[in-house]
Amino acid sequence: MSSSHTSKSRSQTPSRIDNEDELLDDSISPTDSLSSGTRKRQAGGESICSKKLKLSENDVIERSESVLSCSGTVLPHSFLETIQSTILPFEDYITILENNTRTIEAQLLMEQLKHVAPKPISATMIMCTSSFPFWDRFINGTNAEKWRNSFLTSKNPIPKPWVLDYGAVNATRGFEVIYDSLHKCASGGMSISVVGTQSIILPSYNIPKWMHMSILHQGGALSGYVPPSLEVLILRRFTSTAVNFNGLLARSNKLKILVVDSCKLMEKMLPSITTTSSLMSVVCKQRGTCSSLKKLSKLGFDSQIILVPIEQVSNSFWKMDRRMIKENIRMPNGSGRFTRRGHIYYRDMKILPYLCNVTVPQVLLGEAKSRDALMEAKMRAAGG
Repeated sequence: MSSSHTSKSRSQTPSRIDNEDELLDDSISPTDSLSSGTRKRQAGGESICSKKLKLSENDVIERSESVLSCSGTVLPHSFLETIQSTILPFEDYITILENNTRTIEAQLLMEQLKHVAPKPISATMIMCTSSFPFWDRFINGTNAEKWRNSFLTSKNPIPKPWVLDYGAVNATRGFEVIYDSLHKCASGGMSISVVGTQSIILPSYNIPKWMHMSILHQGGALSGYVPPSLEVLILRRFTSTAVNFNGLLARSNKLKILVVDSCKLMEKMLPSITTTSSLMSVVCKQRGTCSSLKKLSKLGFDSQIILVPIEQVSNSFWKMDRRMIKENIRMPNGSGRFTRRGHIYYRDMKILPYLCNVTVPQVLLGEAKSRDALMEAKMRAAGG
């Protein structure tokens, strides 16, 4: 395969950002998906792909509802649905990715295909909320007791869910019972709710080796430290002043990702974030503007990803959002601007595949390998 299809390195960190609205890349085409070469091949008048995003005096945004590929395939309206489709020809798939380089999904999918992106990862990127694996799965975890009963009574093997929900505990003893029964066999992810009717101390013995843990704290005193084996920790609520925040991450030398549900909780966790050297990314799931950006940037988390709904994951929407900021255009319903559903901050691009759950369809991976093998064969023949 040619040099344009070789894997790019993530060793170069994007330049530091201090304000999520300060970047305006006028070089990004405002069309939805296809390149200019593709648009020229389409016949029959003006292509729907070539329509620019127009902001009239009445603040009306014109957007095409579908995109026509170079092979005549009608693509879904959603960029993310498009890149996950297995019906697209290989060249169409690559073209769509190349025209959405502001999305983490497109960047990672091009890397999986060993295709060099025409634009590198920037200091500020966008990503779909559904691509982030460490939120909805934990809120909607499988009931641990029901799964265990099914596992013990079923004649056929039942796979273990990604996240088991252990319900609510209101005393230290509740944690001890769970820890004692699982410390030899625990794995994967778990979620638990803490209802503090009395002071709770996280056990320091028989600690299960979970990799991912979500704690919903609904009040009361809480102290102790989370399992040292954790790579991902999700904290929700934690509005009580009786929580020893400095101690929660005391043994977390493997923790890579910390997720919190608000800027206020992020503020409380800043001292622990500062001393947890293993952390590669912190995530604030508060909607709208995030007040944590500058503080986290000073701690080395100087690249960010804005989490947005599926219909906003594209270079075209990025361009529209930036233009509306630059021209100070406001719409009554807020359309044309990103609906911010969280912010991811990171200091090492190696963490990106963990933060974004996307995979190239197998049929396209196979074609990429075949193309690579054919190119290598031609190069050997030319050299021999």
